[in-house]
Amino acid sequence: MKKWGLVVTLLYAFIVLGLLAPAMLLLASSSTPAFSDFMEFYQVFGLWIIAGFLILCQFALLTLSVDTTQKGCGHAPPSLCRRFGPRSF
Repeated sequence: MKKWGLVVTLLYAFIVLGLLAPAMLLLASSSTPAFSDFMEFYQVFGLWIIAGFLILCQFALLTLSVDTTQKGCGHAPPSLCRRFGPRSF
């Protein structure tokens, strides 16, 4: 299942770097940018920091597993657990 997380993260990276970054440049410029403007935009260090952060967060969300089993009352005090039962928390 973790392989799918990697595949989805690679597709997400392509979308962020291949589609959203040029769209940001198109929205920010007053005229139609040339190809050299796109190449300069990809050389900006801030773009790679923001894109790397977004891609790293996406990878973490898709690969980390969450334990969804219910074990007793969790963090509830024992007095509440006895009074209301384990299912109410």
